[in-house]
Amino acid sequence: MRLLRGVRLIDPTAGCDAVTDVYVADGRIAAVGAAPAGFEASAAAITEAAGCVLSPGFVELHCGLFEHERCTPERLAEEAGHALRCGFTAVALQPGRQQPLDSQWAVRSIAELDLGPRTARYLPLGALTHDLGDRQLAPMRTLLDAGAAALSLGGAPAPQSLRLLLHAMQYAETCGATVLLRCLHPDWAGAGAVHPGPVSSRLGLPESPPEAETVEVARVLQLAERTGVRIHIGRISCARSLRLIAEARERGARVTCDAAVYHLVHTGAEIPGYQAGYDLDPPLRTAEDAAALRQGLIDGTLDALCTDHRPAARGAALPFFSDFGAGVAGLDALLPYFSRLRRDIPLPALVRAITTAPRAILGLEPVEVTAGSPVDLCLWSLDEPAAVSAWNNPPPLLRHPQNGSQLLTLLGSSHAEGAVRRQDFAEDCIN
Repeated sequence: MRLLRGVRLIDPTAGCDAVTDVYVADGRIAAVGAAPAGFEASAAAITEAAGCVLSPGFVELHCGLFEHERCTPERLAEEAGHALRCGFTAVALQPGRQQPLDSQWAVRSIAELDLGPRTARYLPLGALTHDLGDRQLAPMRTLLDAGAAALSLGGAPAPQSLRLLLHAMQYAETCGATVLLRCLHPDWAGAGAVHPGPVSSRLGLPESPPEAETVEVARVLQLAERTGVRIHIGRISCARSLRLIAEARERGARVTCDAAVYHLVHTGAEIPGYQAGYDLDPPLRTAEDAAALRQGLIDGTLDALCTDHRPAARGAALPFFSDFGAGVAGLDALLPYFSRLRRDIPLPALVRAITTAPRAILGLEPVEVTAGSPVDLCLWSLDEPAAVSAWNNPPPLLRHPQNGSQLLTLLGSSHAEGAVRRQDFAEDCIN
């Protein structure tokens, strides 16, 4: 048995934020607070966890491994192991140009993949349309039966064919599925690099105006209201997008949304030059947009956060902005950004946005930190900077705007989902 003594337990499901003792044994929580019957301190492994946070495992909503390459099982296992080391116990795997996940076989091959021990769990998202295109619907019910957690178009824009998009939402609603969409007009998809302003003029980079997002958000919301389908709009960057979503909810739309952590901290005005780490999709916006996203997370308009983990293909070099397309390998970035964001946002709200909120969006059972519950937890600290550069032991081509800054210590994480890879928490705890 392991005792985590004096840990700050943040359990959004139970509304708990308290300093307490947590006892873990045999892959389950033995007790919270008072010691369980028969507990002997002399026989327990004790972790002095004062100053640390224990929370449900993180869940990533946008993992785009298939955007730039076809991944072998070994590559997927490597990324899943890295995700767990970053505190993520579940990762939603988006369809991509290289592997669109538009067939029963493609989805099942991910859902049933044996990743080995100490890895995060992949949640495959089935394609909404065939080959992520604008012509034909994918066999949605078949994909869901094969193990898809939800339906998505990955990084592709929503279909411009209003008829196809309407039919896709109607079909998804009959299947009881959630549809994850990225709202960006295709005129700017893959072309826009930065927010319009002095930086784009100085650097001579193409622009992606906020209307490229907000016009599409409005279009998707109108169809969502008509069909009643559950819609999740991912990676929003604009204050106006938040307002449109809030208004649609008031009219009864079943819509949720998320933003990448970078867009709550940085602005387009901060881009110093052509460094690839600032090549984000959508681009960094204004200070007003970032402030609106932070406030949205506090008041609940913004449901969830993500790291938008989309590493470039192996073997690519990334010296310049836009050389290989926008994207970041951002799982490592979460805790450093939490350290920045907690100045303005209560830590329980940040934890909710990366744990219980993504699970609810994907239709997963909530994780409860109560006696008898299986371990699906992350033990971490924002107060103990490790002398580790962001380039030490990363997945291939780590790119995020905080590159070169110190990472904060991830103290431990574990994954247990029923009978799948159940482990004793002590095996994964790093002291």
